[in-house]
Amino acid sequence: MGDQQGDLKRTLSGIASAAIVLGAISPVAFADTSSGLTQGNPLPITVNGQIIAIPYEMVGVDSGNQTGFFPIYYFDEALAKLGIQATWNGVTHTWALTDANVNASSVSVAGGVGTGNTTVTLNGTPIKMFNTQVAKDPAGGPNAQVTTYMPIYYVNNILQALNINGSFTGQTGLKLYSAAAGLTVKVSGVTTGNGTAANPYTNTSGTTATVWIQLADANGNPAVNTPVSLTITGGSGAPTIQQNGSYVNVTNSNGTYTATVNTDANGTATFTLGGTGVYGLTIAGTGPYASSSQTVYIALANSSAVISAGNTSPTVSTTSNATQGLVPVTVVLPTAQANQPVTFYLANSSNSAGVADFTNNQGTVVGLKVTPTQISGTSEYYYESYTTYTNSNGQATVYINAYNPGTVVVYAVQGTSSVVPTSSSLNVSVSYSLPSTSASVAGLSVSGSTPTGSSGNYSATNVSSISGIGTNQAVYVSPLSSTSNASSDPVVTGASVTYTLQLANGQSLSTLYFDNNNSSSTAWSVSKAASTLPSTAQSPGATVQLTATYSSGSYSWTVNGVSLSGVTTVTPVFGFTVSGGGQTTITSGSAKATVSFVSNVSPAYGGYLNPYTVNVTQSGQTVQFTVYGTDGNPLANQMVPIVYNVPSSGDPLFVTAVDGTVLQQPLGSNGTNVYTPIYLSTGSLNPAPSYNVVSVPGVVNWTKGGPIWAETNSQGVVSLTFASGYVPYWNSTSASVYYSGQAAGGSNVSVYSPQYGTTNAATNTTGVIYIGSTGSGATVGSITW
Repeated sequence: MGDQQGDLKRTLSGIASAAIVLGAISPVAFADTSSGLTQGNPLPITVNGQIIAIPYEMVGVDSGNQTGFFPIYYFDEALAKLGIQATWNGVTHTWALTDANVNASSVSVAGGVGTGNTTVTLNGTPIKMFNTQVAKDPAGGPNAQVTTYMPIYYVNNILQALNINGSFTGQTGLKLYSAAAGLTVKVSGVTTGNGTAANPYTNTSGTTATVWIQLADANGNPAVNTPVSLTITGGSGAPTIQQNGSYVNVTNSNGTYTATVNTDANGTATFTLGGTGVYGLTIAGTGPYASSSQTVYIALANSSAVISAGNTSPTVSTTSNATQGLVPVTVVLPTAQANQPVTFYLANSSNSAGVADFTNNQGTVVGLKVTPTQISGTSEYYYESYTTYTNSNGQATVYINAYNPGTVVVYAVQGTSSVVPTSSSLNVSVSYSLPSTSASVAGLSVSGSTPTGSSGNYSATNVSSISGIGTNQAVYVSPLSSTSNASSDPVVTGASVTYTLQLANGQSLSTLYFDNNNSSSTAWSVSKAASTLPSTAQSPGATVQLTATYSSGSYSWTVNGVSLSGVTTVTPVFGFTVSGGGQTTITSGSAKATVSFVSNVSPAYGGYLNPYTVNVTQSGQTVQFTVYGTDGNPLANQMVPIVYNVPSSGDPLFVTAVDGTVLQQPLGSNGTNVYTPIYLSTGSLNPAPSYNVVSVPGVVNWTKGGPIWAETNSQGVVSLTFASGYVPYWNSTSASVYYSGQAAGGSNVSVYSPQYGTTNAATNTTGVIYIGSTGSGATVGSITW
């Protein structure tokens, strides 16, 4: 274990001992130095993906074989970037390596120390001898100095002994990495197993195991001081996690435990898992490393036998995939007792045959059917048995498979089939479900307005990009089953959907919103603050994966693999807010949407209506006003809500343009643009408009019954164009239906600057321009039509 622990301290892992072969090379002994090197090709030396030099390779003879040589200076520079000090003494011909992380006595170089004119030492201990040669460096030109060259083959062996990851070829040169890309996991303190569900790492005499992890990017750069997420399932009790002598906080959510550990300056972390039973441990990077994850199974048997299932919530097998529901069930006996009989029993809650069978690892049934018999002290009946024997690791494994949904319990007892299970026998429950259908999402709609509909029957306008959204404003994401650009595209239902949110650097997830009531546009009654989500979803710039899993008419939700308790929806639609400006990218399969957030200064009030008095005519009238933020400054380039209250009686009022952009959408045949003005009045039009949403990216977003979300310009100004009579609008049966009514005597409303959402006058509280027929705020203008 001493050598193993020494290896675990390294930030470097594994190198293939690749030799440069210019002809055959297979040195088995060291000969005297052969004189004469000839110039080869320039080859790069890269460290963690960065080229640090492109020296010339020299070609010479060593041990009777042609091989490549490199200048020693460049090796020194490359190793320095990996934390290894290398110095060359030309008098004693000693290449001295210093690495405080490695115990030199545990390092063994292939071929032994050997002989030669040059000695390599590690922390003062000789570890290798070979022959070097001298020649002028071609890169130095006519005045080049004589340089010492090392044979690549032997240097590769030394790097391999030091656990440095890299390779050398005559085509790509020398590549060195501080760490293996992605996530590396090693488990110590165990005696058997390979970490799979069928053969877990096992400590048969204790209740702990030590886990060492290393996290790096694709170029081998260590992920230093980075949180790493741990998700733990199974076991016969709550696990403990201990790092650097302190216990880490472990959170329990319906039997799934989560915790976070942090890497050190070398991108590594070591922690101790404690408990009893077989635990499934999923280790995952966070933020830009979120795609790196591994799951290992660790059995802590101590002095008692333990049982585990590779998956306690599998989906059933199908005729096209006969092993999809194959689940290994393993019993581990303490002290690695071999050749011991273990009998497994399949049981369920009815006195008839259950849905699963005992099989081998190919899915062939091996179980023995028996008359359903109740297990003493339980409500279960066993209906099938299978006897096998433990291996040299004290493990006995059988598989179960099912083609129909349902729950089965696997009991296990030591002995042959004449020994029946009882309530105190080892057991594990496995619940099979039908495979969920994943939706092929055709498009993603993003909106600053709450989705409308009832009983979860939402629709959305196909808008995949919005900008100027305040960080205090919720954005709603809807998966679409078409990209027809219809006014109300159907939202995906009856299938599971997975989203990935990539936050901008410095941007954090604040809150998730769900329509838990599934009944109306105002029923978004469940919110999850970031502090209640997995730590992997909380860090700035995090990658957040949300999965809405469909089953029996409703959706359950997980975030980065952790279930959200208390969240059940009818549609896979959600909302979110962020802290910090920047662009958030949302993807689902090939569908993509973007939301550009601006500073989190909230809108406070609006004023300076220009003109003050507006007489809306058939041709329309444009008014402007300035929106101010809570800091008292004009709120530039941000989507702000404009609330209004127009009487249901009287002539209708339309907004035909926002910020000078005529409101049109591609709702006509073949996606042609048609007029879609915002209809403010609550009275009926005949024929009715065939749209309830107006969304022009970067300009306006409106859903019938909700506020107008308009984007301010660089001076914080919003302009709205109002019109009344003879306004064209889109109806599904006609490209241009006109409202022909023209106000005779005219109607009047006042424009106020109240507290947003109320009719109280605004001072420094949240609010914007309010268009209403009643109110008690400061009048800033009036509209007549």
